[in-house]
Amino acid sequence: MNIIPLFDRIVLKEEKIENEKKSGIIVPDIAQQKPIFATVTHIGTGGKIEGNEIEFKVKVGDKVVFNQFASHEFVINNKRFILIKQEDILAIIED
Repeated sequence: MNIIPLFDRIVLKEEKIENEKKSGIIVPDIAQQKPIFATVTHIGTGGKIEGNEIEFKVKVGDKVVFNQFASHEFVINNKRFILIKQEDILAIIED
């Protein structure tokens, strides 16, 4: 099954973040804020929105930080994905 996001939407795969150990205390996953790091897996079809041509600033494989409250999660073949508009990606992370 292939995912084809429309227009300026982007599909992300959430990156797992290891538990951080600070001052001898391990914070369990359930107590931590939802991770906001992900990898771009698919980009939209492009086109025009309100007369403006869509220009993608990210590409498949980019690691990004995104606004977690603007995302929509879905599951296909037991894999969890995140659908988001490009404008809700806050930064690209370079190694």
